Order: sequence, then structure tokens, then C-alpha cells
Amino acid sequence: MMFAERDVDGLRVRDVMSPIVDMIDSSATVEEAARQMAASDIGFLPVVHESVCAGAVTDRDLVTRVLAAGLDPKTTLVREVMSHPVRKADAAREGGVAGLISISADAPLDEALARMNERNVTRLAVHDENQRLIGIISRSDAPAFRPEDAAAPPVTR
Repeated sequence: MMFAERDVDGLRVRDVMSPIVDMIDSSATVEEAARQMAASDIGFLPVVHESVCAGAVTDRDLVTRVLAAGLDPKTTLVREVMSHPVRKADAAREGGVAGLISISADAPLDEALARMNERNVTRLAVHDENQRLIGIISRSDAPAFRPEDAAAPPVTR
């Protein structure tokens, strides 16, 4: 059954998320991150440090924090330009993964969209009941289910 044919009210984050396949170490260069993102055709890459999720690097981070700032992608490290992680206290309070703004895979799709709007982000990390990072949900995953969200205001930082 196609998602568009399903009842929107019954959708959960796990129904529309993309599973996590790629991650990058915080000591990698921006050039390595860009190549990995291009090879996998993704715009969001979780960053790990000593096997713990420390944050994420996005295509926007690469443009605004590296290219526009005149930094060298071959020598700039991912940890120097990744999106600022959420403090552990915030992650715990929100039921999330330390280092990322996240949501449970079992949460309703409406809750994910509301969290994206509240935090002014276009993507959320998705965690399981053990707080392990298992996927990503993006605002673009939702318009097929909630047409009114397709016209959401642009994200600015």
C-alpha cells in the first residue's frame, strides 16, 4: 500500500523515516564528509566521536561554514563545522539521543513535524526505545502525508 493511501492520523515516524546507513567520525575532513554525502546522495550525516553520536554535519553546514567562510575542505575537520549538538540534558528531557535533536520511531508523524517547527530544523534523528540512532526523518518526508506542511516557512539560522 502506498503511503499516500494511508490514514495520516495513524502514521508513525518509523513509517516514513530513512534508516541510518552512513555516519562519519568527528576527526574526518570536510572533504571526506562531502564525498560520502555525494556518494550516498544524502544531505545529513551523523557525526560520531568515540562511538557516541556527537552531532551531525549537513549540506548547509558545508556551504555556510566552510565554503562561504573560505575554509579549506581538505584540512577542516567535521567536528569544527558540524551543527551544534543539543546538550545531554536537553536530549534526555526530550527523550532523545545526546548530540542530536531527535524523536522516537514510535512517535506520531504530527509530533515530528511540530518538533521540527519548534526547533527550526528540517531533519530529526530517529531513535529506538534504547536511545540508539536508527534513522532520519526530514520535512520533505511529510508533504505527501500532510500537504499543508509542504508550504512551511524556510529554515533560517
